[in-house]
Amino acid sequence: MTSSDPSVQLDHTPGHIKHDGHNLTGFVIFLCSESIIFLAFFAGFSLFKLTSPEWLPAGVDGLEVKMPLINTIVLVSSSFVAYFAERYLHQRQSLGFPNCLVHHHVDGRLFRLWPIRRMVEPQIWFG
Repeated sequence: MTSSDPSVQLDHTPGHIKHDGHNLTGFVIFLCSESIIFLAFFAGFSLFKLTSPEWLPAGVDGLEVKMPLINTIVLVSSSFVAYFAERYLHQRQSLGFPNCLVHHHVDGRLFRLWPIRRMVEPQIWFG
């Protein structure tokens, strides 16, 4: 902050200044922006589906549901595990936090390795 009068001494506090009551406002703005992005993806998908003459390419019977459902379950459970890990950390529970951390690691590896295994496995056995 500056002043046009050089004799006025301004308080410059170094470091982070605490803004009480603005945490919820930032969270609401974040949720609104993510919702708008999510709605934009749905609008684009709907527009593409309505304007394309044939929605699925020739030879494709339908969309795969099993793998996206498994990945969604893994991601949501990983979010809950991260939440409980943080709670255990704040409560200083010595067994809860490491167990949640290991579970969170396993969820992340499952999410990354299942699609790769499905792509590589047919080439190993049939190729």
